[in-house]
Amino acid sequence: MINDIMDNIIKNNNHMTEIYIAEGITIGIILFAIYLEVNPKLGNIWLRKDEHNVRQFSPYGFLEYFKQPFKNKFLWFPQNWDLNPYMFTTITTLSFTGLRKYFDYN
Repeated sequence: MINDIMDNIIKNNNHMTEIYIAEGITIGIILFAIYLEVNPKLGNIWLRKDEHNVRQFSPYGFLEYFKQPFKNKFLWFPQNWDLNPYMFTTITTLSFTGLRKYFDYN
């Protein structure tokens, strides 16, 4: 009986962790996209001006930026992790998941 209860708790906990991770990844990617545009080092990654000086949505620029860490080693240095989509999203996901679990159990 107690083993069944514990198994159920563990299964539900793992399911919630998966949900938290998926939410964390989603939030991380959204925050990273916003950060790219407002960061004074970069900008104009997915919102670019066209030939008429009108801002246009360019998702290709954002998707293309995900290749940059494999082309530029400097994005893997800790001082540039804020510009690395993989590190930014990983750190955001771990932070979000940890905070969600902490507040769920307290």
